[in-house]
Amino acid sequence: MSDRPVEQGSTFRIRARHAFPPETVAWLQYVRTAQALGFSLAEIARNGETLREAPDTAEALSLLFEEKLQAIDTRIAELTTLRADLALRVGTGCPLGPTGGVLSGRTS
Repeated sequence: MSDRPVEQGSTFRIRARHAFPPETVAWLQYVRTAQALGFSLAEIARNGETLREAPDTAEALSLLFEEKLQAIDTRIAELTTLRADLALRVGTGCPLGPTGGVLSGRTS
């Protein structure tokens, strides 16, 4: 048997003589779920170390989710401001000129 990845549908599996240990499978499931929730691989690696050392994993995860929600809310606010600034420029004679918006330092 080869150890080369083999495509099966939309996933890749490695042909191997031995199954992955249960803790590896659990970690891979955690990684896939975290990615689906918007965490980068760097965040997952960093958070994985934190979670392994946490006395209460559920509480630690809740704190990480709260931090992620704050980051998302901040990004949504930034995008909302950017969208408003772009909307002001639609149909103007010089859409790249300063308008008192984001490009001139206005934050709200």
